[in-house]
Amino acid sequence: MKKLSDTSLKELGLKKKWLDDLSGFWWEMSITGGEVPVNILFAQDTNDLVVRIKILDDYKPYKREKCWSFLLKKKATVDNFYKLRKYGVRISLEK
Repeated sequence: MKKLSDTSLKELGLKKKWLDDLSGFWWEMSITGGEVPVNILFAQDTNDLVVRIKILDDYKPYKREKCWSFLLKKKATVDNFYKLRKYGVRISLEK
């Protein structure tokens, strides 16, 4: 199974996000239209696609912070991308 190329990631709708100091980047796609923030992340080092959901985390007393939690991880193929996008849309529309 070969890795997805930069051009195929762009064609699928993923965008390149850079670190603040521009020392590295990752690919992600936000799914909009629902109440729950969901995105799909491409992990280059493991060649995986990950569906993430934004949650409130109560890790400090009396303080809540937003963080991303992994829901589902699959190998990075075009078919898996379409399956995960469909899954992410369904999650974002749940109430």
